[in-house]
Amino acid sequence: MNAEIQEKVSTIEAVKINNIELAERLVELEKEAANLKAENLAKTSIVEEWQRENAKIHDELRAADRRVGELEAKLQMQVPKAVGGSEPGVS
Repeated sequence: MNAEIQEKVSTIEAVKINNIELAERLVELEKEAANLKAENLAKTSIVEEWQRENAKIHDELRAADRRVGELEAKLQMQVPKAVGGSEPGVS
């Protein structure tokens, strides 16, 4: 009976050790998960900032393109007057 008790005690001790190891691993995984969440939040913030900057640059580019078009049209209207003094398409 003594051997049987000793075997049960050994089994209980092994289970306790295993539980401690599992608890330590759980703590490690929880820390890792928290770090990954923080990294994802930071990455999301950076991506959102880049998207805002990209939209701003895109808007500025469209405005500059419109302005170039306006200036080209104005220049085309002034060139015939300066060269020949007549309107385009008028003989």
